[in-house]
Amino acid sequence: MLVKNVYTSIDADVVEIVDKVRKLYGLSFRQLVNSAIRYYWENELSKDKTEDTTEEQPQVKQKKAQKKKGR
Repeated sequence: MLVKNVYTSIDADVVEIVDKVRKLYGLSFRQLVNSAIRYYWENELSKDKTEDTTEEQPQVKQKKAQKKKGR
């Protein structure tokens, strides 16, 4: 079974935490892993990307300025 193979390679302290969370929230191991990955992606990894892309690229600004002049 896939879960068993993955589960046995996890540190003992992590296994205890996973068991507690699974009991509290009634999630399967797969659901727990998926939601943890999704949370990490949305809240941790995407912060760097959104901070880098908040300012428009100079080329985009130039095109918008040209469109305004052409009106």
